[in-house]
Amino acid sequence: MRSLFSLTVLLFLATLPDAMLAIALKAIAVDRYGVSAGSAHWFMAVNLLGAIAVLPLLARFWRDLPAWKLIVIGAIVDAACMAITAFPIGWIPTLLIRCVEGGADLVTISTLLGLLGAGTFNRSGSRFGLAGFVMMLGLAVGIGGGGAISDQSAVAVLLTTSVICALLALMTWLVRSDLDLMQDRAVRVASAAMRSRWRLSLWPAMCFAFGDRAMSAVISVTGALYLTVVLDISMTRAGGFIGVSLLLLAIFSWPAGLIADRLGALRVRIVCAAFYGLCVAAMAYLDSDDGQGLFVLMVAIGISGAGLVPTTYALASRSGRGVSDMGSVQAAGTAGYFSGVVIAALLFPELGVHAEQQFQQVFLGFAAGYLVLNMLGVVGLLRWRIGPLR
Repeated sequence: MRSLFSLTVLLFLATLPDAMLAIALKAIAVDRYGVSAGSAHWFMAVNLLGAIAVLPLLARFWRDLPAWKLIVIGAIVDAACMAITAFPIGWIPTLLIRCVEGGADLVTISTLLGLLGAGTFNRSGSRFGLAGFVMMLGLAVGIGGGGAISDQSAVAVLLTTSVICALLALMTWLVRSDLDLMQDRAVRVASAAMRSRWRLSLWPAMCFAFGDRAMSAVISVTGALYLTVVLDISMTRAGGFIGVSLLLLAIFSWPAGLIADRLGALRVRIVCAAFYGLCVAAMAYLDSDDGQGLFVLMVAIGISGAGLVPTTYALASRSGRGVSDMGSVQAAGTAGYFSGVVIAALLFPELGVHAEQQFQQVFLGFAAGYLVLNMLGVVGLLRWRIGPLR
């Protein structure tokens, strides 16, 4: 129990930095370097390049190094990258540093999720529901805190995230013995899963992660720019609205995981994804004067999206390759995030008189694509499953 508590605290810290940076994007990129709102998306998107470079090495890292060392190394690299970008080094060097950070972030998050895989299949939903609760809580706190701090300065946000990463490294070192025990158990569980009749194909879960993260980009990055730039809402208020949806995602993730254990992860996934996609489509009709409507929509997004994280990782854990599966799903999610922000950036390269209409096209287009992608994943699990599917 102590090991699980330590792991959840570390996962919480690991999710804070990117959330803080997303809501502070205007201060970091637009205000500081004078780039367009479309180009500002690249600050969040380039992480994928580093993640792709590290992914083939992830399984070898897991075999050769203790899990706690992987987390410490990744967190230290993240902290260094954040500290460097706090200096006015220029837009292009900042993007290059973000690439390096992407690889370190993949190592850290994948290792933590791989350790959470140490358990039986029939309780995977509750374990990853707890992970979803912690990750969404971290995102909610990060969005809210990042919005408040970014109203002061971009440097303050970057230095704060650097300190958080350093704290993550320190706390990991302090609980390294607990993580060693969890790693041994995770290796045994993954080995047993490879021989299990409950094994599932991994690619549908990767499709789910891709779509979920693409939509996350629409809400946290494009949505933040839409609220602050087009609707002219303060960064603090925008961070509060988005933070509400993430907080509800956190609160309901664990119950959604418990329901997934009882009714089946795929069934819960279908219902949650359908309502989530429709809610994001409704963002196209937001009005800056309708504060109550905006709040209700964010509440609906939070509740409907609560089952996405636990069901995605619960289905992925049944593939049987442990941290490699978590790394693949995490990389697919990063690719989705990258695609989301790049497509959004291409759809509105410059803000002008038609900016609001361009943002609306992003929301509607992504909602439609998200629903189609989830349909493909569901068909894939039903058509190409390796064992019985609950």
